[in-house]
Amino acid sequence: MNLYHSPMKSPRTFLSQFFRNCILLFRLPIDFLLTFSDTLEKVPELKEINEESHNLGQKLLKKMRSQMSGGMRAYFIGSNFFKIIGIDNDIDFLVEYETEDEKEKWKKILIKHFGKPVLESRTFTKWEVIYSGFPIEVVLSNPKFRIFRKIFDSYNALYSDPEIRKEYEELKRNSVGVTLREYNRRQLYFFEYYVKNKISRRNYRPIDGDLKALPKLSVVFILLKIGSLEIDTISNFI
Repeated sequence: MNLYHSPMKSPRTFLSQFFRNCILLFRLPIDFLLTFSDTLEKVPELKEINEESHNLGQKLLKKMRSQMSGGMRAYFIGSNFFKIIGIDNDIDFLVEYETEDEKEKWKKILIKHFGKPVLESRTFTKWEVIYSGFPIEVVLSNPKFRIFRKIFDSYNALYSDPEIRKEYEELKRNSVGVTLREYNRRQLYFFEYYVKNKISRRNYRPIDGDLKALPKLSVVFILLKIGSLEIDTISNFI
């Protein structure tokens, strides 16, 4: 089944997007409404992953881990890690902390490498820099916060399941030429609805079983499906 339609606004495409947006508005109202802040003018430039950027990501990950001993977890995530077509060969990292002391310790090390963070909130700290010619994004957060779980769940699904990885690449290749708003809505639907419904049908084992939030996800996904359309029907409306 072809899960993704072309960027052209045919009546079928319009109807598909309408149904998908209704699902997102009902299930993920805040995330969906935030997509309205994305411009309709910008079209993300999707590129094949540059081997140099991938190698740089691996090098930086190794460097961070060598300096963050004592149970630190850092993850090289996103399209670059999986060598899937992506935007501008960007390199993404997720860094985990458990305690406030740990947070401050990792933060100092990350500032040393990437400078002052661009955003700090109660739930996460974020860096965005250009490093050796490639855009780098680093998020420092705790597993108890939704932003961490959202990022990690996406990485975990792609890491654990070649079929999901293949479908994600298909989504991206069929998103060449769409606006940034539409691109982000497709990603949101894919990970937060389609993948979660798909995983809930399986005996899914996280790659990091000691993250307490993850084993509960299957139960949550099943509850979310109550009263909803079946995924086999929904998959026609991405």
